[in-house]
Amino acid sequence: MSIFLRVTASILAAVLAVGPVSVATASAANATIVAQTGQTGVVKGTVTDTGGAPLQGATITASGPTNTSTTTGSDGSFTLTLQPGIYSFTATRTGFEPAQQTDFVVVAGTTSPLSVSLAAVTLTSLREIGRVSVSRGRSTFNASPASIA
Repeated sequence: MSIFLRVTASILAAVLAVGPVSVATASAANATIVAQTGQTGVVKGTVTDTGGAPLQGATITASGPTNTSTTTGSDGSFTLTLQPGIYSFTATRTGFEPAQQTDFVVVAGTTSPLSVSLAAVTLTSLREIGRVSVSRGRSTFNASPASIA
């Protein structure tokens, strides 16, 4: 019987030394395992015009923990594999106004959808980048031969 008491006392001492195991401890252990199985998240989506037609050749740029970009295919679709975090996405294409999506969360081990609609550039949406002025007066033009002194 003394061996039984010694084994029981040893087990009891070990349990008391470890302390109570709570649900929070078990959840944290599971979260670590989940994080280790998927270190990246996927953003998958399409770029269309305001009429819903897919836009091929649009550039999608992700800015955040990982900075990268990709170009849409013939069906307007794109896929980005990113580190988890908070991102800003910018979509651009010649002839269209750029579009931006901020505070987009990418979660490890998941696929998040992102649909972007680009509006075509119009004459009213163009911005002035410079000005040229022309006067009607007589201009002078230097027509003398060049020389090196």
